[in-house]
Amino acid sequence: MAEDSVRSGRDGEKIANEILKLVGWGSASWNMDIDCSFPSRHKPTVKNNPHHGIDILYSYDNPLYHDRRDIIIGSVKHSENGYPSSKSYELTQHLTDLAENLDCAKQSDNILQLVGNSGLQTHYKGLLFCLSSLDTEKEYDLAQHINNDIDFGTNKFEEIFLVDNKRATFLVSSIKTAESYWPLSEIKFLYQNTGKNMEKSQLLLSGKKLPIQLINSEIIPIVKEEKETGKISCLIFCNNPYSKENVSRLIWLSHKLCGLTNEIRIYLPNYDNNKEYEINAVKQLFKDESFTTKITFHRFSKFDIVSLKETQNNTFYTQPKQDKQVELTHSTQISDDIDKILPFGDFLIPKLRTSILSEVNLQDFLTRKGIVTLKKSKNDILPLFSCLLLSLMN
Repeated sequence: MAEDSVRSGRDGEKIANEILKLVGWGSASWNMDIDCSFPSRHKPTVKNNPHHGIDILYSYDNPLYHDRRDIIIGSVKHSENGYPSSKSYELTQHLTDLAENLDCAKQSDNILQLVGNSGLQTHYKGLLFCLSSLDTEKEYDLAQHINNDIDFGTNKFEEIFLVDNKRATFLVSSIKTAESYWPLSEIKFLYQNTGKNMEKSQLLLSGKKLPIQLINSEIIPIVKEEKETGKISCLIFCNNPYSKENVSRLIWLSHKLCGLTNEIRIYLPNYDNNKEYEINAVKQLFKDESFTTKITFHRFSKFDIVSLKETQNNTFYTQPKQDKQVELTHSTQISDDIDKILPFGDFLIPKLRTSILSEVNLQDFLTRKGIVTLKKSKNDILPLFSCLLLSLMN
């Protein structure tokens, strides 16, 4: 039984490690201990050994904020035989354990020595992988079992992002599909305008690292540049099913994110070419035909994340060389008053600020997306929304 548990944990780390490589976090540190800074209140967890075991440590300058460095404290949970029957209870335990790790990580000299001092504002974020290798749970949405009333006690943290089978499958499928399109061209993730990352001296619209705010997103925009021709394509992946309303939202979003690229390819999990006549009808609602003719819709295949544990190798990670940035200019020819749009960043915050949505509504929404936060007031929660790409506001 103990051997099975060790093997399952090792397989979970293999899968998570491959996912981190895909999102540009290949140099993450693994399996370290930090001292417990609050042994009296963490006593049930640390018992006679006042330490916390951290599975993942990673830090990066956040491209969604021009003055911020995120330090990621991660935990990996994996089951070969499926998620437990007591899903909500087990998930609560994993979240509270990670909350304790985050609480102590901010006090850890070991972590500060490893990540260094960049001079930027430092923010600690939690990343929880909860994965299952059971075939019938390949796209299971574990986030639906998050308890909205978890008591985190006096532990302090900003957010914890959950990556379950549903979110991991979409993330990996999107990146693998993008890799197969122009295979010789590297992948770069497109960063939306958050209102906090557009200083000219620090303009960075695309890069090789996916920030944690997008790691369990239902929309992932990726940029690829064909080396020989310089042609720039934007690939937008959405994990929501096809509908005419969704098509309209995604066309608006693509215009705001990457309106002046040479090509825009939008991927949906269940798209069928027989719906092309409906898409053409939706395109006619947009006045800028030179833009809409660049857009095509496609279906992406689902990747089996369990197979990632078989792709391990002994090669060492090397930091990629800095290269030319793909800078995308946002077009303004399409009106923002189209009936169902997908606002984001500085488009989204004013809409939420003036809406009747309460802080409870916003917290419940984030929980359904796999994001747990301790922030209580609406004004404290709203800045997080500027960094998210939301496919549906429900």
